[in-house]
Amino acid sequence: MKSRKKTTLAVLRDILGSIDGHEASFAAMIDRSVSWVKKASSEGGRLHPKITQLISSKTGISADWLLAENLSLLPVEIDNRTPYTRESYDKWRSPGESYIGVDPVSGVPQCLAEIIGAFASAIQAGKSRLALDDLWKFSQAMQLRYGPPKSPLAAKDDLVRVTEELRYLVARSRDAGFFEKDSRNCTD
Repeated sequence: MKSRKKTTLAVLRDILGSIDGHEASFAAMIDRSVSWVKKASSEGGRLHPKITQLISSKTGISADWLLAENLSLLPVEIDNRTPYTRESYDKWRSPGESYIGVDPVSGVPQCLAEIIGAFASAIQAGKSRLALDDLWKFSQAMQLRYGPPKSPLAAKDDLVRVTEELRYLVARSRDAGFFEKDSRNCTD
């Protein structure tokens, strides 16, 4: 049974979805701690107007709606009229903006390395099938949101470019001693 949302902040995070609305992602977006996001999302206390303005500026949601803490009112965009949806958030964010500090191009190898690392952890935990399902869902979500590769050749060129970047990242990490053997590392 799904729990009932207790605050407007919880409703907003629900609209943003499991990635952008996730405690850690949302905390990074508004420069707050994960514990602050958890507490503010679950308790009925009023949000400070300053933080409400920040949340509004980052998401496009109405600060007035957030401050009202009236769950019977539908969420609205910053204009206080247009119903607020996930699409509102997508339109609001500027194309070059990244609140997680990752450059859209040069950050690709780092993000892929983190995905590979998480997948390796899933294998170690005996959860490779679940992780593979999640990876497939992620690829489908990316294609739905941004479109599939323009052509098989373009996808191949992209793969080659990303692979070269990953090689560079691994070489830098190796030079920095990241792959030194210790009891916690499973690399050879």
